[in-house]
Amino acid sequence: MMSANNIPFDYVLTLFREMKDVMDDTAFCFLEERETGKERGLGCLPEGPRSFGLPYWADDCDEAGGFRCAAAEELFDAPIYDGRSLRERWPEVWLFRIGGLFANEFIGCVEGKYPLDSFR
Repeated sequence: MMSANNIPFDYVLTLFREMKDVMDDTAFCFLEERETGKERGLGCLPEGPRSFGLPYWADDCDEAGGFRCAAAEELFDAPIYDGRSLRERWPEVWLFRIGGLFANEFIGCVEGKYPLDSFR
């Protein structure tokens, strides 16, 4: 399943699982929000005293104050976007940044270890 800007869901989930130490500051919007310039955030803060065992986070979602969880799968499967999950809404997702870099730039940096074409 592909995002609106052609990034496979399984690719991003794999990055969040396997590269969680660098996945903070990921930004996206849903297609209907694109004209407004709205950005929603996702990330993973490395486990430590600030994470309280819940390193994965999402802001600007259905949960007041944001959402925190222990695993990447929970982050992508929680029904926190108008009662639906990111997995369900993936075809509507437009990724701006991954791990703090422009999406295409990040993908280029990790291409050797995580070739995008192997997820298509």
